[in-house]
Amino acid sequence: MASVQIADADVFTRAKPGFNRLVVIGHSGLVSLEAFRWLYDIGIAVVQIDNDGELVLAAGPSGLDDARLRRAQAVAASNGIGLEISKDLINQKLAGQAEALRLVPPLRRMPTNHAPVSRIAEGSPVNTDPLERASLWNRVVF
Repeated sequence: MASVQIADADVFTRAKPGFNRLVVIGHSGLVSLEAFRWLYDIGIAVVQIDNDGELVLAAGPSGLDDARLRRAQAVAASNGIGLEISKDLINQKLAGQAEALRLVPPLRRMPTNHAPVSRIAEGSPVNTDPLERASLWNRVVF
């Protein structure tokens, strides 16, 4: 769903507002309890972030409650599927963070070493020691 940016105030139709998450930046203004209830009823998450980036409020609809999914997640920890999923998620996260760093102007000229990320993606052994993981992260970012 597309991002909708609102400067000060806007009016949305009750039936179909066109977004699935409301992010409020700042700490002044008014929102009615009726508006919060409406957002809850139609499944829209609400997040408030202060001007300094501190999370003030996070509320949203309940997640999926499926016993089959919970069982599959529990078994994944012991059958290798969980490790594969974890490696893929970490790989995507590190690649996304490296890309985000490239968008920050002062860091745009810095070279980024993607070899450790590639090693994870290729399924090479990964050391689970916390210090080694921190070292890997530093090699990727810096």
